Amino acid sequence: MRKFTLLISFCCAIYVQAQNIFREDMGTYTTNVSLSGQGGWTNSEDTYGLGSCTTTSCTNSTVVQQTVGYLNWGTANRSVVLTPNGDGCGMPFTSQSTGYVYLGFVLRLTDCSTTNYEFMRLCGGNLQTVAMKIYVKKLSSTQYNVGISKNAGNIVWSSTNYSFNTNQLIVLKYGFMSGVSDDLLMMYANPNINNTEPSLPNAITNIGDDATSHFDHLIINQLSPNAPSGRIGLISMARSWTTLKFSALENESFTANQFIINQNPIDHTITIQNGAESDTYSLEFYNSIGQRVYTTSVELSSGSVTPIDVNTPLATGMYLVQIINKEKKKVIKKLMVN
Repeated sequence: MRKFTLLISFCCAIYVQAQNIFREDMGTYTTNVSLSGQGGWTNSEDTYGLGSCTTTSCTNSTVVQQTVGYLNWGTANRSVVLTPNGDGCGMPFTSQSTGYVYLGFVLRLTDCSTTNYEFMRLCGGNLQTVAMKIYVKKLSSTQYNVGISKNAGNIVWSSTNYSFNTNQLIVLKYGFMSGVSDDLLMMYANPNINNTEPSLPNAITNIGDDATSHFDHLIINQLSPNAPSGRIGLISMARSWTTLKFSALENESFTANQFIINQNPIDHTITIQNGAESDTYSLEFYNSIGQRVYTTSVELSSGSVTPIDVNTPLATGMYLVQIINKEKKKVIKKLMVN
């Protein structure tokens, strides 16, 4: 008999609704322990990570209770320590393959190498299919720069330099274009997120091969002695500028916390407890490479527990389960089928 284990991310603020894909404030993560193993983050090379640190003096990426924030973007009381010779932690999300996708985060560096270093990437399918790379490079004792590239394209650096020991809001935009190797990458630094999207980015490029037709996980790469030092937090991904910031979702009434999924070890079913309104909900199951493998619609009464048979359509592995209401708002849960 197969066992169903739900990876409920109470400590991971992931919301998939409207046009937001996920957001991560680490608000209830355990501090002073590794990021890997909390929420959906992992450094396992068998799933979404690049591996654990291997040097004798290395330190895995750690969650700390230190505030990070930026005006109008949001504030969090936890962040992740960036350190050289660390690990490569990855986070999966629903596969993206069309239109424009935005990624934003608050970065606070204390130091980095004078050698170009790719500290973050968006990947699709496997670790070799990299859609977008984000770099940092030290310019002086007080300043650094941020750059972007495709998997094999030249690095395009920001038109503005940035100061160490200050919070920087970095917003990236990826556009899936219809031609060959013409996908578009853009970067905005410290924008007023309450305003409309700026007409002029700080960096832009479409040069280089489009290594993948989709991406479905984010990696923070600290595996090298050239990796930067500092902290990162308040990570958000969305399909529009207006739903990217954290405050854009604070007043929504449809959230992942309204749904509880449990295993039923007797008859190969899962149960969904609905804390939202009664409705016919669509359920979409995505596998570890972002493929939608199963879709169903179920009546979920408010306050009720509804069994769903997933024994036949789902093989062993990890899945993202999207729950979609009649207004097309979405939330996401994680499910591990063993």
